[in-house]
Amino acid sequence: MAAKRKTTSLTPTSEQSRTLRTTIPIWIVDHFGLEAGDRVEWSFEVKDGNIIVVMSPSGGEDLDA
Repeated sequence: MAAKRKTTSLTPTSEQSRTLRTTIPIWIVDHFGLEAGDRVEWSFEVKDGNIIVVMSPSGGEDLDA
């Protein structure tokens, strides 16, 4: 798949939380066949002042919880 770009907005999960959420673009949802309730794994690296995020479907448990 060719590289694609999409801008989304960050929104708070609640007024009491510092956690933010964003929307996963539909072309990613379609590509991976994601549905509400599916789990995804996130990793990232910083390169040249940019954050490179890798998101992939996950069937395993969240090890950071």
